[in-house]
Amino acid sequence: MYELSDAGLEILRMTRYSTALGQLMLCRVAESGYVQIAGPVNTADHKSMCDEMTELGAELILIDGAVDRRSIAAPATSDAIILATGAVLSRSMKKVVEETLHILNIYQLPQVPEGPIREMIEAGAAEDKIMLIKGDRREYPDLKTTLAAGRFLDDAMDEETDWVFIPGALTQSVIGDIHPSKLKGVTFVLKDPTKIFIGATPWQQLRKRGLQVNVLENIQVAALTVNPYSPSGYSFDHRELLTAMREAVGDLPVIDVRYGEQD
Repeated sequence: MYELSDAGLEILRMTRYSTALGQLMLCRVAESGYVQIAGPVNTADHKSMCDEMTELGAELILIDGAVDRRSIAAPATSDAIILATGAVLSRSMKKVVEETLHILNIYQLPQVPEGPIREMIEAGAAEDKIMLIKGDRREYPDLKTTLAAGRFLDDAMDEETDWVFIPGALTQSVIGDIHPSKLKGVTFVLKDPTKIFIGATPWQQLRKRGLQVNVLENIQVAALTVNPYSPSGYSFDHRELLTAMREAVGDLPVIDVRYGEQD
């Protein structure tokens, strides 16, 4: 990819990070032009590479993400995110607004408050294991991942269970295998909101059944961008979409990427 660039680039460092396109280099732009860029494939490497860029003098680092690469939005990697949404989500404007608001609400879930419980959960998080807290006791079910973990959690949870820490993904199938009566009075804890893979409608249904979720760190959303056009060829009235989104999200800045902010 370096050879494909027509910008003048000064190579600062060859990194230890590799992708399907080759080893990554950190460069400084000496002359303007076009350049193809790539980044690490996991959250830990993203964080390390950002630290290296800061050491080399970078003051602002922008990371391009996507809905299927949501781990990039994790607070371990990014100080804040700009959430991009629009017609690509659905042909229904109402559904676009609902799904976007759902993501924003997920990203702002309450954090586990400081204190003994948080300290216990952080200790469990360091071990990267599913953990149940019952009073002042910790239990670790013999599970390596959260895949098909619901029925095992259902067996392990009882009336003494107060908190359940899950290091991996929280999905509808995991929660679906837990008896509804066991959801009430128990708070599930995740490292951050990027671990949640539940859509807007089932999320609301689970919340009504008593599901409570906290995170160790939530995500700071700096702004929201909307695109009224879909790659599939359909579009919305851009003013109507912008107005609907602003009414839904409150004080969060919302910007139309095709037509500008438009007050």
